[in-house]
Amino acid sequence: MKKILIIDDEEKISAAYRAALTKEGFEVWEAKNASQGMFKMISAKNIDLILLDINMPEVDGVQMREVISEYDPDIKIIVSSVYPVDEQQQAIPNADDYFDKAHGVDVLISKVRKVLECAV
Repeated sequence: MKKILIIDDEEKISAAYRAALTKEGFEVWEAKNASQGMFKMISAKNIDLILLDINMPEVDGVQMREVISEYDPDIKIIVSSVYPVDEQQQAIPNADDYFDKAHGVDVLISKVRKVLECAV
């Protein structure tokens, strides 16, 4: 079972992602900020994918991306934000994919499957 960590300070968004991804057969962990994200990334072990919000309090997604890369450069990252995809790409270059939150969970599931190369 593939493990996904959602790092997003918006609880409604995180809950919607968790429900959709769990239904698709993924093991889902959640963190509402970067500190929790770091703790869960380490305690969950072998995270396959992180859904990373950009705009969060204290430590933002840009800084968290650096932490993730230092901890494990093989963890896949999909940036998930209300910003348009081109702005996401400028803020966090070289992520595995980018997701505009306005596009809904069906698009997110498709992107997750593609990045993880699975047909769950």
